[in-house]
Amino acid sequence: WLGVHLRVIDPSFIGIVEGDINVKVQVKNRQQNLTIPVKITVVPCPERSKRVLWDQHHSISFPQAFVPADELISDSQVNFNVLDWPADHLYTNFNSLFDYLRQEGYYLEVIQENLLSFDAKKYGTLILMDSEKEFSNREILKLENDVKEKGINVIVIADWYSEEHLNDIHFFDQETKRWYPPETGGSNVPAINKLLMPFGISFRTQGVFSGIIFYKGCRLKFDSGSVLDKYPDHANVYFSRLWSIRTIKNKNARKKAKYVADTEEENLPFMASVSSYKGNIIVFGDSSCFQGVDPSCLPLLKDMLVDFGI
Repeated sequence: WLGVHLRVIDPSFIGIVEGDINVKVQVKNRQQNLTIPVKITVVPCPERSKRVLWDQHHSISFPQAFVPADELISDSQVNFNVLDWPADHLYTNFNSLFDYLRQEGYYLEVIQENLLSFDAKKYGTLILMDSEKEFSNREILKLENDVKEKGINVIVIADWYSEEHLNDIHFFDQETKRWYPPETGGSNVPAINKLLMPFGISFRTQGVFSGIIFYKGCRLKFDSGSVLDKYPDHANVYFSRLWSIRTIKNKNARKKAKYVADTEEENLPFMASVSSYKGNIIVFGDSSCFQGVDPSCLPLLKDMLVDFGI
């Protein structure tokens, strides 16, 4: 891969910047020159409400650690991939989300460092999608101040987490010939709960839930997610009929388990919004419907940015 960072020296410049990146590739005694054309458009700094931050820092990609897939129930258990291999990036499995928000006039910036690295006064929204790493105490204090005092809005999209299910999942690495236990669930719900504690919000850490959500005439798939455990009395909370996903264990404990939805369903809280501060907090329990080629939850994300005051 090749990463390029470009910076505009003159803050008043608006226009087209283009040129070539010349690379020499040498393998043993063979050398080849490669020319990569680059052309970018420099625009005026967007208004704060249109500037969206995407937290990449708290995502874990293999081989840093084994993080299981976000979807426990697939259309075909034969094709079920236990490894969360796409790395949860705007340019991979969230590419459709990226294109959608750009078409809607939003400008997205990716945070590669922790939450201490940005000035909240410059941005309208921070998206924490499927976070897997821990948040430091300094990050938690800063985010609380960013929302309550500086007015940034935060969208937190979690995913499944259950100790019971984690015990049934292992990944065999063909390269090292070793079995690896999972670092966390689809997302690190205990870490997310710690981050949300100052706002009185938390997800359940037991149980994985699935179902169909009907939202403003849209049919959204809640694949393998978490439901809310606590939320403030003044929060706007959304409920839907969801099934609990149970495990069918394989006789060989090292082989992957199968997951099926129970026949009984419950009316459970899957989303909530809190608007008691200068900024708003919105939480949702499943990331699967925001990723892939044709994500069903993109209209919901637009509503999070528009209808909920973000």
